[in-house]
Amino acid sequence: MQHVLPKGFRRARDYGFLHGNAKALLKIVQWVLRVHLPEKLEHAKTSFQCPCCGSRMFVAGIKPVQPKPG
Repeated sequence: MQHVLPKGFRRARDYGFLHGNAKALLKIVQWVLRVHLPEKLEHAKTSFQCPCCGSRMFVAGIKPVQPKPG
């Protein structure tokens, strides 16, 4: 129970530049403090190769597994 706040207390991250909607204010604070965070890199989508011809394939859909009767 050490992570539960006593009644009447509020979490600090709900206020100020730590609030979820304060992204613009957080950018200003980072700029003032000269904090340079690395940009998030986009992960390349996984591509599959055809075992016969070697051309690129893509997933068109996923077929759900049918339960076996019985």
